[in-house]
Amino acid sequence: MYKNDLAQKLWNIQIELGHVEEYLINSLSDDNIIDCYTTCNKCKEKDLPKHLIEWVIEKAENVEHFFSIIDQIKQTK
Repeated sequence: MYKNDLAQKLWNIQIELGHVEEYLINSLSDDNIIDCYTTCNKCKEKDLPKHLIEWVIEKAENVEHFFSIIDQIKQTK
């Protein structure tokens, strides 16, 4: 999967959820929207190092697969 394709899917998810104003979501860069899904909301620590996130994006077939791989990696930590 390409980073910009993943980011577009994540923007769409956030817009559909409606928890944040659409203009704020649209103002996020590709990296920022991906960070929203790979950073702990409580402590603001990255769940995975940047190089591993990039590898996951490359291997993911779609956004659901991206989530699945991230979850599998976090469970093995």
